[in-house]
Amino acid sequence: MMVLALCIRILYFQIGIVGRTGAGKTSLLGCILRLMDTTRGNILIDGTNIKLLGLQELRSSISVISQTPALIEGTLRQNLDIRNEFSDLKLWNVLTAVQLKSRVAKGLQTRVIISKYPRITPVA
Repeated sequence: MMVLALCIRILYFQIGIVGRTGAGKTSLLGCILRLMDTTRGNILIDGTNIKLLGLQELRSSISVISQTPALIEGTLRQNLDIRNEFSDLKLWNVLTAVQLKSRVAKGLQTRVIISKYPRITPVA
């Protein structure tokens, strides 16, 4: 399916894109992240044509939350802050805010090991 015309004006800083399977969420995200070129028209963010932005600048300013959770092998800290942008204190504050601090008894340097047979720890 091809989108012939689409105009969305968003008045908030954060948005979520939801919809049924096949509704075009991935295609829309692919266009916004410039994974595919638009053949006609423009995509403007804050009045700026995204074609004028460098890919690094564009993609680093957009967050994507996958429907499927994923972990990388490394430390818990690396999983929480993959670009190493935040202090340990900031990460601890976030863990506290989402009520997970007590589940991280061994600290942010706890190793995350991806195995074929994941171990599930029951919540107390």
